[in-house]
Amino acid sequence: MKSSFTECFVAEIDEMIKDELGADVFCLPPSGYDYDGEVKPIYSTHSEHYLVFLLKILPASGKPKFMNIYCSDGGVFAHRSKLKDDSSELMFPTEEGWTEF
Repeated sequence: MKSSFTECFVAEIDEMIKDELGADVFCLPPSGYDYDGEVKPIYSTHSEHYLVFLLKILPASGKPKFMNIYCSDGGVFAHRSKLKDDSSELMFPTEEGWTEF
């Protein structure tokens, strides 16, 4: 059985976190992806030690999901949030607020 776009994308992000890699969030998913869907950064903010991007994961079929990616120095992916059905569940209070793209 073929995995869904969302499952494959999250697995790829988890692998990048494990390997301490990063990528341009505006160019996700990584090239060479053979699944139908797209990923869009929709908000960003700074937390205490991270630049946080809220991503909208849009499979070609199915409902969109949302996830935060936490980037450390040099754009390395440090960790991610759990997937959510509603982006507002991921928007926590920050000093400077959230910037919409």
